[in-house]
Amino acid sequence: MDARSLISSPDVLAPRLGKAGPQGYAAAVWRSLHPWYAIAALFWMAVIVTLSSIPRAPAVLRRPFVEQGFNLSHFFFYAILAALVGLALSGRAPWSGIRRAGLVTFIVVAVFAVTDEWHQSMVRGRSASLGDLAVDLLGLCAVLLLGAVVRARGERV
Repeated sequence: MDARSLISSPDVLAPRLGKAGPQGYAAAVWRSLHPWYAIAALFWMAVIVTLSSIPRAPAVLRRPFVEQGFNLSHFFFYAILAALVGLALSGRAPWSGIRRAGLVTFIVVAVFAVTDEWHQSMVRGRSASLGDLAVDLLGLCAVLLLGAVVRARGERV
């Protein structure tokens, strides 16, 4: 079954939603989240936005080694975010399939990474960077790959 038929067919969603329609589907999605992981993911997003709102560092901190450390931190910040979003989506319908949860995790975190880079472009002394975005997405993909390997081995995260 392709994505288009999943979205357009009311019979696919009917067993889960009792024919409640799109509003019922959104409510089912919201109820399916693990609340503490969802709250932690939202908090982590707020941390990322707060840190990316800080104007450019003073000249003392703009040495190549320090700059590379800041760039590397993108990997870890977005890896943690991907883990929290993935855990928030895991284990309950309609996200019971690992592929579906992984795809939604990828979309949520990737869109957040793009919007965060756009946000940085409006902060004095900061700029949007495709390199930073690439490192963000590498952190995201590393967590998704790790999650897939762990699930393939039959272990629970």
